[in-house]
Amino acid sequence: EIDILGDAYEYMISQFAAGAGKKAGEFYTPQEVSRILAEIVSIGHQRLRNVYDPTCGSGSLLLRAASIGKAVDIFGQEKNPTTYNLARMNMLLHGIKFSNFKIENGDTLEWDAFGDTQFDAVVANPPFSAEWSAADKFNNDDRFSKAGRLAPKKTADYAFILHMIYHLNEGGTMACVAPHGVLFRGNAEGVIRRFLIEKKNYIDAIIGLPANIFYGTSIPTCILVFKKCRKEDDNILFIDASKEFEKVKTQNKLRPQHIQKIVETYRDRKEIEKYSHLATLQEVADNDYNLNIPRYVDSSEPAETWDLYASMFGGVPVQEIDALSKYWEALPGLRGELFDAANGHCVQPRCSCIADVVWGHESVVNYVSRYKDAFSVLRRQLVATLIGDWERVDALSAETSVANEVFDLIEPFALVDKYDAYQALDDAWSVIAADLEMLQAEGFDAARKVDPEYVLKKKGGKDVEVQDGWKGHVLPFALVQDVLGDEASQLRDLQDELSRVNGECESLKEELPKEDSEEGEAEEPCELTDEEIAAKQKELASLQKKLKSLKKQIKERELSIEERTRELIGALTNEQGYELLEAKWVAPLMDNLNALPQSSIERLIKKVNALEEKYRDTYANVAEQISETERELGAMLGQLVGDEFDMLGIAELRKLLGGE
Repeated sequence: EIDILGDAYEYMISQFAAGAGKKAGEFYTPQEVSRILAEIVSIGHQRLRNVYDPTCGSGSLLLRAASIGKAVDIFGQEKNPTTYNLARMNMLLHGIKFSNFKIENGDTLEWDAFGDTQFDAVVANPPFSAEWSAADKFNNDDRFSKAGRLAPKKTADYAFILHMIYHLNEGGTMACVAPHGVLFRGNAEGVIRRFLIEKKNYIDAIIGLPANIFYGTSIPTCILVFKKCRKEDDNILFIDASKEFEKVKTQNKLRPQHIQKIVETYRDRKEIEKYSHLATLQEVADNDYNLNIPRYVDSSEPAETWDLYASMFGGVPVQEIDALSKYWEALPGLRGELFDAANGHCVQPRCSCIADVVWGHESVVNYVSRYKDAFSVLRRQLVATLIGDWERVDALSAETSVANEVFDLIEPFALVDKYDAYQALDDAWSVIAADLEMLQAEGFDAARKVDPEYVLKKKGGKDVEVQDGWKGHVLPFALVQDVLGDEASQLRDLQDELSRVNGECESLKEELPKEDSEEGEAEEPCELTDEEIAAKQKELASLQKKLKSLKKQIKERELSIEERTRELIGALTNEQGYELLEAKWVAPLMDNLNALPQSSIERLIKKVNALEEKYRDTYANVAEQISETERELGAMLGQLVGDEFDMLGIAELRKLLGGE
């Protein structure tokens, strides 16, 4: 379903949040975090009856949870009146009927708008370590009284958590964001934490997130997952996802591959080295109910070690070669081709160019070939599903189906990271899904449409939007030109010639004397004779004339190609349209997927080269290089002259260097 108005509103909220600094946290949760929370609370439910957020801000998190969980009804509460109105407007602009949402304005902790109502899913990004009244009356409030202590007045994190648990039904899931302090702070918070683990056994998982992913704060945060009736009730899953993110300007971002890994690890309750751990309740008790993630998951990189024998005598330690066992198992025979067994402790490299041997080895060639053969099936399936059935295919469910197929195909290829493959799929799918929406809404004629291309230009000192050519509504001009047009190659030849001539012009300008020197600036000497200068100036004038002609030809050719492309797009047959859609949708995805095994082999080459470089110079080699340098320096010092004190200093330095 196309939701242009709602999505545009959501986009504006997110952009405002990105520029609003510290205040942004009051009303907006980054989409990546919203998706994780929404995916987690939807696991195990074909359809949620309702979803609730006690600090709903602009409602974006609620909408994401309702969308992924297919929730019928939406409930939320927001303290700030302006943000409360933003949330209500967000619901309406996303097509949520007034009868299917209830957003209340008020302080959730001081005035609970929903009484005893319980919900299938509870999600929230409460204000971090906010203050609250912690008044005595709350000791008799059913939301907080059973924990035995109230959350501290200065840090209301556990007040929000207890409030949310109170509104969670027996079969539901709650997921909320919190600062790391809730995992280990003591006193009242320590008492509440122990109550939730020892007495209630509600904590299902702790997920550490990267720092600097929230607007307005750079502190690292975590996601806490709670269930009242846990299937795996004898352990708590710890996930440390703090190291996996992408840096975008000053903000850290979770990519789809990172999100997928978090959600899958939680869903399957998997243990992954340096990433996740299932801690028994006894293990948690032994840690005095401290949930600080590093106590359970050591995600730190091990310190680099140096083998003493290899450092003295050369060779690469067998132990460090063994650490690459996943590569040797996947590529049989390659290890023996790369290394000679010198003794039981070290091996010697057998070749000077590791890359040539690796890429030429039979096991590597076969590995890449088997991978591409396996994925050729996927290409045929994608063409049949996306292009052959474009009118009926559901983009969301199709992506899930294709992702599962990709994971199945990748399973035999241990060197390829399934989440890298998921990222390649997700990158391509954003384009595919948008195009499918347009085609299904407008019909296949959308592929034959062109739209004006607008650019900003200065007019009268103001930025004015003016048309500057055309662009394809669905099919990019460049793609149509590459597949259907032959004039594009001629244009590229002209552009290459322009670049070459321009380079020659710049080189000649560098050789010629500068015509206009700044006053007081010394002119650089010119070694050219007057005749040579005149000849080069003549050559430069000729090239500049050619340059002007080339620019004119390119402009005319561009206009001609643009007009020709418009005609081609407008006259496309269905078969040509399908061919172009395959080139736009399927070809880039398959190229990216097929590049994954090559990337894994490149990583092996880099690791082997690093090991060879690490132990190339033995201690004896380094010591000899130092001695030789000292001898050379001593010899040079012996040639120096000076007064009595200079010579005494030089003599002492030569003595230290062993020169005499």
